[in-house]
Amino acid sequence: QVAVPPPAPYLKCIACGSLKEHLWVAKVDEPGKYTNATTGTDKYDGRKNTGGEANNRCQIKGAGWYLPSIGELEAIYKVSSFRSMFWKGSAYWSSTHYDGEVYGKKTDDYSYLYVFSGAPSNNWTRPGMTGNKKIQQHSVRCFWKPDTSQVK
Repeated sequence: QVAVPPPAPYLKCIACGSLKEHLWVAKVDEPGKYTNATTGTDKYDGRKNTGGEANNRCQIKGAGWYLPSIGELEAIYKVSSFRSMFWKGSAYWSSTHYDGEVYGKKTDDYSYLYVFSGAPSNNWTRPGMTGNKKIQQHSVRCFWKPDTSQVK
């Protein structure tokens, strides 16, 4: 069985970082900035997380395109050849919703961001930090992975 690659410009990460799977990463950010109202909490497979303007922006690219999870963003950042593809210091939305407490109160207002700067670790933003409320606008970079409907 062979996966059909996506039709847009991308770079492929083979056995990508700690995920040990193939990821296709769009070469450029989606134009503009987006809010994020994702509802999924999976930290390692963004395809399982749904909802929100940022995620919808990736899905309109076609079958298999999605907003990456926080773990997928971290994995791609740890691959040095991919690090230069992202704007240094920019925060990128993940599809991972934060389901917990902020300042001692249960909240649904936050999603995880990944900041592409410095050392390739500890770049997840903690919910409650400036910038990761779902109503705020940040950059989006779409990923692609084959699913069962895209395998010949």
